[in-house]
Amino acid sequence: MASHGGRDAHHTISMLFTFTLVALFAIMMLLMVVISAQGYKKTIESGEHTAGFRTALGYVGGKVLSGAARDGIRVEHVDGVDVLFLQMITEYDELFETAIYCYDGMLMELGYLPEDLDFHLEYGNEMIEMDAFTAALDREAGLLIITERSANGKGQSLRIALGAAGEVDP
Repeated sequence: MASHGGRDAHHTISMLFTFTLVALFAIMMLLMVVISAQGYKKTIESGEHTAGFRTALGYVGGKVLSGAARDGIRVEHVDGVDVLFLQMITEYDELFETAIYCYDGMLMELGYLPEDLDFHLEYGNEMIEMDAFTAALDREAGLLIITERSANGKGQSLRIALGAAGEVDP
């Protein structure tokens, strides 16, 4: 019977070792799932962030090139905000302006007849969430440069050749 007790101890140690290995495997797999989920979440957030920028830049670029600016483009600094004004003459020979700018964390757009409405930042329609928007005319290079930035400092720029967009106000 003495040898039988040694076999039980050896069997118990073997079972304990096996259980420990299975538990260690389960813990490692759980840790891998958590790390992978965090990586996936960051990838999705980055993709959404990039898609938002591309959407906003595409919208502004499309607006500039669509003919909304066929009679003029200008950039003004209004109440500390860069405002891109796109001008066109309507079929009734009236000047119509579209203002695009960032206000209260949103890309805004306002289409109006300057003779009928004074421009104010709060009048615009909210388009896309955005933290910063700048527009600049580089007359020497013949470019309109649009830059968007988020709170984390990441941003993208779009350069549009002015000859493709229409006339530029002096």
